[in-house]
Amino acid sequence: MSDSIKKRHGPEALIEAFRGLVRPPDGLGEIHNLSRSEARAIRACGYKAPAACYGRVWRCPELPDELVRWTEFFYLSDVLSRVYGYRPGEWHPKRAALLPIPAPREDQGKPEKRLLASVHKAHRVRKCELQRKHWRLSAAIFNHTLKLLVERSRVNVAGGWVYFVNP
Repeated sequence: MSDSIKKRHGPEALIEAFRGLVRPPDGLGEIHNLSRSEARAIRACGYKAPAACYGRVWRCPELPDELVRWTEFFYLSDVLSRVYGYRPGEWHPKRAALLPIPAPREDQGKPEKRLLASVHKAHRVRKCELQRKHWRLSAAIFNHTLKLLVERSRVNVAGGWVYFVNP
């Protein structure tokens, strides 16, 4: 996972959001009545947050001690719960969960599958014949789909011919 994704996702991003777009949690690690923009900013950090719903409480997850130890958010440290535990009237044990980073989509759509099947069957075909065979696709979609297949190294285009590339 790249460093730029890590900074936009997880505890570091949440701390930065508390310093700017989102009001900091209270002493119990809760924010009451999140606004829409605050909920959006928290979700952008990778945490579950309810849409603007008055009367709902968002509970901040415990943050790593090394990130919050000497900051204004020291009371959100995960060490405190390990040392003191959860007692009635204190931190609620059910906190916001960090959502997984969605994997980039690698699957192919219908136009890509159809073009690839046509090229695979013939091994090589003229681009104009391929476009004629798939006449229902507009020229813009055909060209975009062919460009995607070339970028993914599934086909090569040279001299007006489209060649199938063995994976």
